[in-house]
Amino acid sequence: MGSGAGLPEPTGQAVGPEYLAATLKVKAAPKLPMPPDHTTWSTCVASAPLKGLSDLELVLVIDTTGSMGGVINDVKANVQQLIASLRTGGGPGGGSVRVGIVAYRDTHDAYVTLPFPLTALDDAGTRALLAFVSGLRAAGGADWPEKLDAALDVAAGMAWRGDVPASIVVIADAPAHKQDEPTAFAIAEAFTTKIPGAQVSLVDTGSGGHAFMQALPKRGGGQYVTYDGHILNSLFPAITGCPSK
Repeated sequence: MGSGAGLPEPTGQAVGPEYLAATLKVKAAPKLPMPPDHTTWSTCVASAPLKGLSDLELVLVIDTTGSMGGVINDVKANVQQLIASLRTGGGPGGGSVRVGIVAYRDTHDAYVTLPFPLTALDDAGTRALLAFVSGLRAAGGADWPEKLDAALDVAAGMAWRGDVPASIVVIADAPAHKQDEPTAFAIAEAFTTKIPGAQVSLVDTGSGGHAFMQALPKRGGGQYVTYDGHILNSLFPAITGCPSK
């Protein structure tokens, strides 16, 4: 399966700028900045019993293979602003917002998945989350597809509360391995039935608009969002499940 723009699949980790350009031709990246107070955010997930997102569970699933260095640096540069937005307006300690992360690579790399559990954004939790993100490095991968299905499985299996909006956001530039695509789709679909209003979105950071990347959030009831170097702009519609603007 090639990219949505008809580009050939890379034979290794090296992907040129034409893949990002092709991704943005498939769908423009969001230009609307992330609002600084998460209590003003609303979900667009049809099955959500409540539309407000003052309560929220969020897990970022981040490809950390060799081609993702620039994106990981962007995440590091903006994670404090993301946390500030998720804590603002929620009362002491960030209210009921919890954030988790699953970093992932591929089989035979230093790790396949590296999780940080869903954690409240109090002072201790914020310090732990920032330390985890600061330690992320882009390496490995070898070929283009990655073990995205394994990362989704870890994310969906975290200790979700089940009574507040739940959002998994994949940040990646490569699909799952072809043989693992059905598993990834099944995990995304099961997650949306596990928790009312749960959704899986994907931020495509340069796959060329690969068909799997576009299909996964459809199966997960979320949004396919592209990226042009401003991760917070892309994360906002991905977290809310709303169409990007």
